[in-house]
Amino acid sequence: MANLIKRVNVHISMKRSIIIGIAGKKHDETVTLAKDLDYEIVTSITQNLDFPKRSTYLGKGKLAETADVSKGLDVNFVIVSGDLSSRQYFEVEKAFGIPAIDRPRLILEAFERSAASHTAKLEVKIARLEHEIPFLREYAKIITQSERAGFYAGGRQRIDVYLNQIGRERKRIASELKKRGTSKSDHRRRRRDSGFFQVSLCGFTNSGKTSLYNLMTQSKEEVSNRFFTTLETRTSLIDQKGPILFSDTVGFYSDLPPWVFKAFKATLEEIYQANEILLLISADQDLDKIIEEADMSISILSKKVEPERIIPILTKSDTKTKEEIKTIIEKLS
Repeated sequence: MANLIKRVNVHISMKRSIIIGIAGKKHDETVTLAKDLDYEIVTSITQNLDFPKRSTYLGKGKLAETADVSKGLDVNFVIVSGDLSSRQYFEVEKAFGIPAIDRPRLILEAFERSAASHTAKLEVKIARLEHEIPFLREYAKIITQSERAGFYAGGRQRIDVYLNQIGRERKRIASELKKRGTSKSDHRRRRRDSGFFQVSLCGFTNSGKTSLYNLMTQSKEEVSNRFFTTLETRTSLIDQKGPILFSDTVGFYSDLPPWVFKAFKATLEEIYQANEILLLISADQDLDKIIEEADMSISILSKKVEPERIIPILTKSDTKTKEEIKTIIEKLS
């Protein structure tokens, strides 16, 4: 935990890691995400639990056992395939003696890798601050209550100073993003008033949004299997019996924390304000996963979008037989 403040903006090239977590799909997804971010997963260890343990995430004995295993693996990080509280972070890092990275921090790292425009970089930065500020506040309480009040090179006082600094930074970025969001909103309104019909692509990451965007707009945007390669909205004009603006946007991901949606509000508005939304659902996965992603996408959209504006599209259907496609359509209907 002593590495937390320094780790907010640090990049460490050595990425040999052990990944631990509760057995299930979320753990498997986190392994895939970590590998996509070039972490070398030396070993993966899970425990069968219904819920994480309040203080240690895994059971106390399992955490100690796993930490002992890591000692001989020469790893630089312990990755946890869940969302850690400050207390859990403290206990995991104390047990392993190396920095811990949980799932939200991996997602933030993926965002940082893909952010190219100034707006995207600001959205990623405020997302990190939105996550870190309450985390540091909670950790400050832990330090205050601890007998090790001097731990963390200055303890509570140093955290309070840092919190004031990043609090001011968050306000500054939020103000700039608000201005940029207002400008984008005015631009969208002018386009509508000028007769442009706006179509936005959305769906989970790797659902084929950029491939369809390239096909429809004759563009040559990079198509990649890496996570979150598209963070900012890109828009092209196509003329099909009238001017149509066709947009590609950031992809969804399972169980994204609320602060992610808050940080990317300006980008998501491009989806919400479109005349029609093409919801891409990838067929190259098992049926349960297809239904889960469709339900989560609809849940995200339904808060601000009328059902009649959403058009589901099944992509990568060549990976399934006609009967399998029929079953998928029936389940999604």
